[in-house]
Amino acid sequence: ERRRDLFSLRGVVSRDTVRGGNFARNFRVETLTTDLEAVLKEPEFNLMVIATRHDVHADQVVQCLTAGKHVFVEKPLAITWDQYENVVSTYRGIENPPLLMVGFNRRFSPALQKVMELVRDRRGPLMINYRMNAGYIPPENWVQGPQGGGRNIGEACHIYDIFRALAGAPVAEVSATPIIPRGDAHLRNDNFTATILYEDGTVGNLLYTAQGPRDGLAKERAEIFCDGEAYIVDDYKSLYKAGDKNPLWTSSEVDKGHFDQLVLLGNAIVEGGSSPIEPEVIFETTAVALTID
Repeated sequence: ERRRDLFSLRGVVSRDTVRGGNFARNFRVETLTTDLEAVLKEPEFNLMVIATRHDVHADQVVQCLTAGKHVFVEKPLAITWDQYENVVSTYRGIENPPLLMVGFNRRFSPALQKVMELVRDRRGPLMINYRMNAGYIPPENWVQGPQGGGRNIGEACHIYDIFRALAGAPVAEVSATPIIPRGDAHLRNDNFTATILYEDGTVGNLLYTAQGPRDGLAKERAEIFCDGEAYIVDDYKSLYKAGDKNPLWTSSEVDKGHFDQLVLLGNAIVEGGSSPIEPEVIFETTAVALTID
């Protein structure tokens, strides 16, 4: 709605014709179908936005790339190594591939963009501590099962992308430690710590838990230490430098970079530029999540 100069919604592909039909009518969409291949044959469709359940992301990405369409896929890119290899080999096998973008939006938030600017000329590596108070999702929910791949692959991947964006260097080592569940109420892959070392010496540590409260504690908090300073991102509503009373950035609403991410992608398509996140970085982050799992 805010950037109609870049985007217009021309069609919807949905297996649920009732909800898909309601969506199409509400947004006056021209094309509604259950057949992805039919849409891929139409030249007026430039960008495919994949927001299906996680287990079909990879296959749909491969279909779209092979058809020459630009792709924005909500995370995760893949939930198994076989899916991952299929996407990577397909992309690398296309001589002039379309743009491929995954919804790792947090790196584009105003708070993290400011931090990246502040640490760009740092003298030493970063130490990053990130806490995600993710909230409880029952084991029987689709997110936790074969369609979702679990919350490490489905959500914590956001944080591995943040670490990579801040470090600006490839991954060197990965380690992780989960809880030992008592009973089946809490799962290992939504209660764990993951530590990633980057080739520049940066260390990113994630504490991801589903055991915290929904009220009284923000969902996400990042502390970035560097060159005698510390920067605190509190739930994507504020950014402070330790010791300063005045914020470096603040907002009345959570801003995780969704809008900025899509604008950058739209501009890249129009101007013939590259993806806002390099595909090889997307592949690396996906491999990190799979390795941790």
